[in-house]
Amino acid sequence: MRTIALVLVAVATVAGAAVQRKPDVSGVWTLDMRLEPAAASARELTVHQETQRMMSVRGGPVERTSITIQRHDANGVHSETYEIGTIGGTVDGDGSRTSHSVKWVGQTLVIETGSYSGPPGNPGTFAERREEWSLAGRDRLVINAEDRSSDRTAITTTSKYLRR
Repeated sequence: MRTIALVLVAVATVAGAAVQRKPDVSGVWTLDMRLEPAAASARELTVHQETQRMMSVRGGPVERTSITIQRHDANGVHSETYEIGTIGGTVDGDGSRTSHSVKWVGQTLVIETGSYSGPPGNPGTFAERREEWSLAGRDRLVINAEDRSSDRTAITTTSKYLRR
């Protein structure tokens, strides 16, 4: 009986160690101007990633992680906040809508956004963006982005940022 209990403890310990922590991309990031920056890239990003630990209605532990991104570009500062691991959006009375999805795929944060002028199944004019955020070392952030819209072909860019 004691052998079975030890094996269960060992298995639980190994399973717990296998859970990988996701990167924290918080910080102030400055576009690496030594490289060819994409024209649409923000010159600076201020990112705050926060994890809240709470109890679920069933009494078990739950983690919720949110990310707030401030993009500083030539037109000013644009801010957005998402809860990681969610899909959401808005719908207006005329059928136009927005959507977003934010999730981890391995160690890469994937942010997808879209805006559509028509109802589902008939998007009308649309604009979609997919960003893949990954850390390259401790002080380097790489964002691969693809922009698609109803009025032009897809554009893919890579922006590299340095932690300030």
